[in-house]
Amino acid sequence: MAVFKNKNRLASAIAAIALIALVLLLAGSAGFWLYNPPRFDSVLSFCTLNILQGSAEVQTPDTIAWEEARDGMKLEPGSRVITADGSHVLLTFSEGTTTKLEPGTDLVVTKLESNRENYPNVIMLRQQSGGTWNQVAKLPDKKRHFEVQTPSAAVLARGTLFLVNVDASGKTFIQTTEGQVDVTAQNRKVHVFAGQQTEAALGAPPSMPMPIPPPDNELIVTVSTPAVGLVIDPHGSRTGYLPNGSALNQIAGSRSSVGEESRHTTVIPKLSSGEYTVVLHGVDEGKADYSIEALGDGKNKFKYVGSYDATTGSEWELRLQVNVIGGLLQRVSIVDPDSRVGKAIGDNDGAGAQATEVRPREPVTNSLDIDEQWPSAWTKERQLGYWLALAIIIILLVVGTIYVRLCRWC
Repeated sequence: MAVFKNKNRLASAIAAIALIALVLLLAGSAGFWLYNPPRFDSVLSFCTLNILQGSAEVQTPDTIAWEEARDGMKLEPGSRVITADGSHVLLTFSEGTTTKLEPGTDLVVTKLESNRENYPNVIMLRQQSGGTWNQVAKLPDKKRHFEVQTPSAAVLARGTLFLVNVDASGKTFIQTTEGQVDVTAQNRKVHVFAGQQTEAALGAPPSMPMPIPPPDNELIVTVSTPAVGLVIDPHGSRTGYLPNGSALNQIAGSRSSVGEESRHTTVIPKLSSGEYTVVLHGVDEGKADYSIEALGDGKNKFKYVGSYDATTGSEWELRLQVNVIGGLLQRVSIVDPDSRVGKAIGDNDGAGAQATEVRPREPVTNSLDIDEQWPSAWTKERQLGYWLALAIIIILLVVGTIYVRLCRWC
């Protein structure tokens, strides 16, 4: 009888240990799934709206009422935005992707999907009318894309700069400044590469891509290290580089690049009348050379060159008054003569300019902190899953230990 009883105790202990091991394995698997869930699409909660100039109206999902857009407000999928005349609005998604709405634009944020890292898989917009300037971050996965749908075409992009205009008849006009976009209409697709444009009338396929005609006028800013340059147009849009190395491209048709000897070049085409500001940010100690040129009708209308004694965190700016009539550049002049640090070439307004002291200032930063809006891979949900799994394992270990001890007295 004693031998039989011992065998029962041994069998009970083995069964208990096996059961506990199985439960622990299942709990560990569940915890791992919570901590590292499978890749599946989920809807992003919002994109962010920033008002650069003027005003806009927003219609939120499942409502018919309109409200005035607020700077920094969050837009969910299904939100509709209409910009007023003379107004410019910026929508910021993740990974540096932005869409700027020009005056008189009607746009709906139709779809936002992400993977488990909150990186965008799909961003879809429906542009009813007006113009948008889109800066799309490079996406390594073909399943991840940015799409603009219009009444007459669908524009698909993965890492590019492109312009979309829709007129009153529903005709769509597309220009690509950088990268490539695919334009589809009436079951026909064309590839529009950098420097090309196409159009699609309502009910017609897209035209064959053609080279973009050279602009009637443009502003060219070149800056050498240890400084970077940024151009702000009269509407508050910015193109160039920030001190942290990130690039902005909010001015339609503009482009920026880094060339030989770490020279940063920013080109702004199709200037409009108003005040442009050229900002130089010091990123290190040393002398930074710069050149500011304005071209009109292929001729040099303004040139200003100089050197900037940069220090880390310092800033210098030059404000330019630009006059354009009928698309033709008439004149460029310096607004504040006291801000000059260089000399003008072939421009009477800049004659006799003297260097002035460079005063350190707070660097201009992006209006939206993307890292705050789009968290890293270690999210609160994963932390919760990790601690939940750990708590389950500890509880089961305690219960299992008590059970094994009780089995000894069975």
